[in-house]
Order: sequence, then structure tokens, then C-alpha cells
Amino acid sequence: MKKNIKTILTMLVVMTMLLQAGTVIFASDSAGTEDTTSYPLITHWDFNGFASADRLKDHATAGNSQDELFRTGTNVSWNKRDDGEWEITVEAENTDTVNNGSYEYLYATSADESSDIYSMANKTIVMSAKLSGNLTSVAGIATKADVFSYGVTADRQSRPYIGRVENASNEVTMDTPQNLDSTNTAIPMDEYRVFVISFDYRPDDNSFTVRMYVSTVSTPTSVEHFTLVETESYPINSTTRSLNLENTNPLVFGRRHDHLERTDRNLTTTFDDIKIYDGVMTPKDVVTEGQAPVFRGVQIAKNGSSVTEANTFAVRMVGTINNNISDLSEIGFKVTTTTYNESGEIDRSGKCYHLYNSISADTTNGHKEYSAKTDFHSKYLYAYTIKNIPLGLITVDGGYVEFTVTPYTNLYEGETVKFRVTYDNTKTEDIEKYIVTYVTEG
Repeated sequence: MKKNIKTILTMLVVMTMLLQAGTVIFASDSAGTEDTTSYPLITHWDFNGFASADRLKDHATAGNSQDELFRTGTNVSWNKRDDGEWEITVEAENTDTVNNGSYEYLYATSADESSDIYSMANKTIVMSAKLSGNLTSVAGIATKADVFSYGVTADRQSRPYIGRVENASNEVTMDTPQNLDSTNTAIPMDEYRVFVISFDYRPDDNSFTVRMYVSTVSTPTSVEHFTLVETESYPINSTTRSLNLENTNPLVFGRRHDHLERTDRNLTTTFDDIKIYDGVMTPKDVVTEGQAPVFRGVQIAKNGSSVTEANTFAVRMVGTINNNISDLSEIGFKVTTTTYNESGEIDRSGKCYHLYNSISADTTNGHKEYSAKTDFHSKYLYAYTIKNIPLGLITVDGGYVEFTVTPYTNLYEGETVKFRVTYDNTKTEDIEKYIVTYVTEG
């Protein structure tokens, strides 16, 4: 199911600028994570950002709230890896930190029903985490008091993953866990794994099914890379609020919510990505999410520039991708154009043979360097230019050229975007004469 294109275009407020060597035009609202799946990404802690406080912000754009993550304790630290990505480590060892009032964990509050993390009904939590240390007890990975607790045990071989939904009186906790892993798969230490927890709520009988998957590799690329370690159904009692899916208790990561002040586990948990989706996802959904390329903006090269012939203009489209591409001829843009005089649809599709970590741009507001990671929370930028479009198509009274653009890779197609280029000769500056207008549908 594709999203209504109007939803995407509200995020793409585009400026027009002159095309120069290495320059690009982007959406001005660029500091968020675009949702490119049928499941809106409503909360995203990707731990990217220049300052520590920025790395803890919620970078999702499809949610109702911006739910910031907080850290507590002296043994919560940052590390910048060789690939340039940040990760955050939560340590809880057998030390005297308890006497100093230092308890290590991450948490996000949900003050009221408007928060995206207030209810877990029909939500999916996807975490990329690495476990290390010498675990001596039951340790939590992700928990929400009176809703659920999921974690691991010291017996990593025969009974590794534990967890349970809870009732409001906290009678069911990590101390009375359910053995989740019937496959007896040992927990790998010092290696990243993807943990997926979904809550499938059924209003017809007021019940829900919880499922937990754990990947067998650090970067899963197929459903075969996931193990289902739990699937269990539960009723909801609306009177006693037992086995409820919603409350204002915080989400806690890296510790048991019922043992926040204990240091008896000797487990270190490192996170480099935590996402919450509005929808019940399967391993297939997790594998493909965020991998589709995303259209980010368009740039115009004016008549007489170094990349255009006389009485023509050029249009450059820019996108981002999150997956590695071994053959750069497998990425590009599917493009068709139509004109004001209905001269017919023209296929102007093309491939892109270069990927960029950042690209500079000269705008009406000055020079700016756009980073794939910092500005768009993506891995790479790529671009494609259509040159020598007849200028008369847009300078004539009522003239325009309409572009239908779909970014693609060898594996996925992104959302299709339509925009028109027109010309306003009343403007003084050349850079302002070329007008880009997005065409909404539905």
C-alpha cells in the first residue's frame, strides 16, 4: 500500500537555485527521517547529530509527537564508530554505583495520550542492539511498566530470551518470566542483532498477540535471517487494566523497569538505532523498511549556464538511499515529462553512477553543505540531471513542463513525485525566475 502522495509533499518545501558544479537543491524541511514504507515511522532514535542532545532527539516525521530519549547514570557513553555512525552504550555492572545513586538506562516518557509511545497497540519496536559482558542475572532490553518486559538471562544457551506482558499490579514481571525461545538459540555476544517486538491488537475480542523476532545476523537482508522467539495471545481486561497496552509509564531501554536501582546483572547493551512503527510488521517488512530510495528535491540550471546549451535549461533530481549498491548502474530515476502544449509524454529516465556523502549548494540564503547522514539520516545521496530542455516550453504564456519522477534501485522503487517547472519573467534575479511547483494527487 502506497501512501497518499499529498502526505509526502507536505514535507517538500523546495527552493530553486542555480546548478553549479556539485550543487544540489533540497527540501528545506530536511532534518527528519522520511517514512518510505506502508507503516509510518512514528518514533526514531538514530543517535545521529553533532551534539549529544541532538543524538537523543526523535527524528521521525510521521508521528504525532517528538518523544525525546533521556539518559541516566554515569556509565552511559557515546562512541563514534569507524563508519561515522554513533552508538550509545549502557553499562550496569556489579559496582558501588548504586550507592552513588547512579543507575544506567535510557528512557522516553509518554506524558499523555498524545504521545506516540503512550499505546503499544498495533505498534512495532525495531532495535539494533549489541549485548556484551558477563551476564549474571535477568536483564532487560526494552520494557514498559504494566505493559511488557523483554530481555535475556544468564543462561544464554538453553533459555536465553525472556519476557512477558504485565498487569497493572506488576504481578507478572521479569522474575516470573516466560521462556520465549523454543529453538534454544544461543545469544551472540559482542555482535549487533535486530530485535523486533510487535503488538497485534484485535478490538473485536479485546485481545492482542505479541511477537518477538531476533535476527541471526547484524544486518538482515531476508526473512531467513530472523528467528521467531515468541508468539503469544492475551486478553485485555478494561476494568482492572490488567494486560493493558497503554499507559503513561516511560519506555526503558537497557535495563529492567522493575529493577532500575539494581546492579546485579553485569550486562552492557549498546544501541545504534531504535524505531517504532505504527503497524504490525513482519520480518519481511523489517528487511525492506527504509531501503527504498527517497526523492529529496530538484534544482534548476538556467539558460546560459555551463551545463546547458543556448535557449535551454536543465533539471537535476536528488535522492537518498540507505543500502549499499555494488553496481552503481542499478540506481537512477524513472522520469517522464509532459508539456503545456500536450506534445506527448517523453521518457527521460536515467541512471546515476555516483554516490555522495555530502553535496554543497548555493542558495538564495547563501552556501550550504548538505550531508546524507546529518541532514537526511540516510547513507548516500545521488543525483541525475536532464539537460537541454527547450526554454520556450516554460517562457511562453501558460507554458510549463511537468515531471513525473520515481527514484529506484535494483531492489526497490521509491514514492513517485510530480512537479512542474514554470517561468516568471517579472522576477529580477535569474535564480527566482524558475518556479518549481509540486503537483498533489488524491
